[in-house]
Amino acid sequence: MSATIAIGSLRRLIYATFLSNTGSAMSVLALGSVLYSHTGSAAGFAIAFVAEQVAQLCGMFLAGPVVDTRCPRRIAIWADMVRGVAFVLSAIALYFELIELVFLCSVAGGFCKPFHRASVFRWVPEIIGDQSLTAFNASYGSAVQLGALLGTGLGGLALTSAPPALLIGFDGISYFVSALSLTALPSFVSADAASATREQAKKTSKNWLGTLRKALGLDAWSATLSKLYHRPILALRLLASAGDYLVIAVFNVFLMPFVLDTLRGATYFASILDGGFAAGALLGTFFCGRNANLLEKEIILVGCVALSSLGFFLMGASTNLALASVGGALLGAASRVTFVENTTSLQKSAAPDERGRIAVIRMGCVSALSALIVAPAASFVGKNIFEGYYFGGALVLVFGALSFASRRKAKFLERAGAA
Repeated sequence: MSATIAIGSLRRLIYATFLSNTGSAMSVLALGSVLYSHTGSAAGFAIAFVAEQVAQLCGMFLAGPVVDTRCPRRIAIWADMVRGVAFVLSAIALYFELIELVFLCSVAGGFCKPFHRASVFRWVPEIIGDQSLTAFNASYGSAVQLGALLGTGLGGLALTSAPPALLIGFDGISYFVSALSLTALPSFVSADAASATREQAKKTSKNWLGTLRKALGLDAWSATLSKLYHRPILALRLLASAGDYLVIAVFNVFLMPFVLDTLRGATYFASILDGGFAAGALLGTFFCGRNANLLEKEIILVGCVALSSLGFFLMGASTNLALASVGGALLGAASRVTFVENTTSLQKSAAPDERGRIAVIRMGCVSALSALIVAPAASFVGKNIFEGYYFGGALVLVFGALSFASRRKAKFLERAGAA
């Protein structure tokens, strides 16, 4: 398949991603409002969020080996179908006020999420090749961001007049649409991976312990972790790539306290700041599409670190909505450029039969660091919101330094190998 045809067919995936992320954002708002109304505190939603994260971590452990040894398209379709069923059931359960079933369906959706993400991470490079990866990752990332923004806005408006079950039901339908869009894309599983899977199955079919190890993917994980130990540059890039998500997490953590307590404004101020972030992300996407060959240059990384730090400084040093929106736009642009570059670099660095595991390791780094870093950052909200944004700026500098160090080391090894 030519690159042009492949990219054209992948537009369906991008559109479906936009729709499903719109539904997910609406569903999160609806679930939060329902749990809050039934428990009377934010603790109910917090428990549901933690349970979903735990289920997602369990899914990560299985998703990597499964995606790397089987057809990623088929896995992505089944993951979306299961999520669609889970959220449609959740909407029905909510209509009959079966809150426990709503909770369980949310956990099931969290378990399936890593299977879809790992499948896309492994599958797309094998369809379009390395040259078009940057353009796809930019478009895919924008679909995620814009879908979340639109879903938050529409969900907030819809909850004023529509029942929460309707929003959750729309989320379930969006996953069915996503699964349908994937059926139009080419299927791919490498001959080497298929052959290795068959040979391994023959060896372990008569050994229950071997069968269990294969089912859990223990051997595959052992091989991948061993490779990461002997390839510290890839491990460092995985760690550095988590910084893109943490910047967005810090921005979101402080958004509502900043709007309500610092700006003393109405809740729609949050939509303005979110809009600034999304506008910056779109500009970052446009830059990536037009300058794909420049993204690996160190000056681009330095510029992104500087823009992100300036964005946090403007939000932390100002009580003006316009300046804060400019700061949000700078954060959106810089985080989008580094996200596209990190994702593309990881896809190119990883072997085709280990991309699924690399994708879930990245997700695991994000989840772990979010708990270790973003939670302490939230404690600043009760003290001084400006200190919280300065904390975000320091976070940018730390992960920027990690990314810079990994690139320097990679270039040094390239020169040593050439010599």
